[in-house]
Amino acid sequence: MANGFKFTLAQQKAIEDTGKNILVAASAGSGKTRVLVERVINKIKQGVSIDELLVVTFTEAAAKEMKERIQIALRKELSTADSEEEKRRYLTQLSKLNVANISTLHAFCLQIIKQYYYVINLDPMFRMLTEDTEVALLQENVWDDLREKWYSKKSPEFENLVINFSSDRNDDGLSELVMKTYQFANANPNPEEWLNNLVNEYELGDQPLMESNFYQNKIKPNILDQIQLAKDNLKQGMDEANKIGLEKLYQTFEQDCVTIDELQDFVVGCKEWNNLKTTLQNFKFKRAKSDRGLDDDQKKQKERINKTLRDGSKKIIEDLSVKYFALPEDEIKELTQKSKQIVETLSEVVKEFGVEFSKEKRRRHVLDFSDLEHLTL
Repeated sequence: MANGFKFTLAQQKAIEDTGKNILVAASAGSGKTRVLVERVINKIKQGVSIDELLVVTFTEAAAKEMKERIQIALRKELSTADSEEEKRRYLTQLSKLNVANISTLHAFCLQIIKQYYYVINLDPMFRMLTEDTEVALLQENVWDDLREKWYSKKSPEFENLVINFSSDRNDDGLSELVMKTYQFANANPNPEEWLNNLVNEYELGDQPLMESNFYQNKIKPNILDQIQLAKDNLKQGMDEANKIGLEKLYQTFEQDCVTIDELQDFVVGCKEWNNLKTTLQNFKFKRAKSDRGLDDDQKKQKERINKTLRDGSKKIIEDLSVKYFALPEDEIKELTQKSKQIVETLSEVVKEFGVEFSKEKRRRHVLDFSDLEHLTL
């Protein structure tokens, strides 16, 4: 309990649990900051020093508020301390609060880089690119030069990439694709590895399609996600039918959930493309339970629930057949191989853009926020 506030069981676990990663999800105003402050105080009571902790916030204002709340909590502990040893501990922590790592992630990274710039051979006189417009202009300049370089190569692979992502008037689509792919890659600890994995996901080799990375990592998870979405609709249908007392409709949705579970299990274990194709194309729910003697309002409710949830679930499964099984396996493998070549070229272009963009930033003695994250790592 803090300042008369009684924590819930879940909050108490978030305060006290140790030795594992903890993810706390809660709505605005539910006491997340209070819980985090209490967790920090709890750590200090166990002998951890405030300057041994890293507390990261989204904004500088939140970091300032966090420090203030921890300061208030420490002063409260100091005022109620029973022994001189406890008083000294809290006084020490209060004196260390100003140098504690309570900040935004980028502020922490910047501190580390300024302290150890020589380890990564970085000019300590660098300037931060804090304006999105300035970053975008610099990226555009680098991309313009790199794009001309690729055009001058007259590479068939690059020309194919351009054809697939450009219009007959300009190549803005390609530029947008390169920038977005660069951003996605850079959001990972190892951008080059992420780009390599992107290409590897399209690898088929001589194996059957369903044994390939492409099916296992892309198609299968998407199919299962859509089936789960259909199942969620059916469960919602059960809930709504139950609330308004439509017993037969409830039984229909319950029966449909069993059918969709069977489909889900089949997809997980299926090893043969044509079997999967046939099963999805022929998929049907069992006949709905007959529900007589309903009044007009119940009939309208039943029709609404059926249309939005049951028919919606059917449509999800039908769309899977159209999306993934409109072509024979051989043609899908051929298209996937062509896609791999395009992704491979895109990966090469994005990697080179990353290298050239980094060179230009070094030349200008500037860093962006993404640099802070990667250089800290």
